[in-house]
Amino acid sequence: IYLDCDFVDSYRRWTADESEWFDEAYVTYVGGAKDSMYEWQATNLVRSVDVFSSRPILVVVFGEDFVPPASWQKLHNVIVFRMHAGMSQISFNFNKLRSMIASRAVVGIQLDTDQLIAPGMDRLFEGTRREITDRYPWLMMPLHWMSREAKKPEPYWEYTFTGWSGKRTMRWGHAHPTWTY
Repeated sequence: IYLDCDFVDSYRRWTADESEWFDEAYVTYVGGAKDSMYEWQATNLVRSVDVFSSRPILVVVFGEDFVPPASWQKLHNVIVFRMHAGMSQISFNFNKLRSMIASRAVVGIQLDTDQLIAPGMDRLFEGTRREITDRYPWLMMPLHWMSREAKKPEPYWEYTFTGWSGKRTMRWGHAHPTWTY
């Protein structure tokens, strides 16, 4: 992972000479062509963080095709890193984990580009620090709004999980964890 030089001022604002780790940060990842749907989604996400948060958002760009819009450089909470693309035979979404590991966020909240944050979202950092401890070092994941156990004719019954016939012990979780080290 390496810093996109267009974002060095934001990087210096959020790091110190003693450490290049970010105390608390949102983390996302993106790739693809210029003017793609993902660029517009990522732009809306970073703008929401700029408006509603006092924390930075670390955007990890995978591959050489994606060019962060120049407008991002005016947003003081945006820091862009670049990382080599993963193996082509593995889903691009595996880069979510790679971005989390490489981001150097002590306390992090992973967001996808099709999400936005709202006022009060920064409170999740405090909850993450409180709940993830030496005694309980596991990531926190939000539950999905939709049950995967609906029966016909209930709404969304066609999405019922069928890959396991045993007793389920947890709800369907969103892949948007929060973590701390």
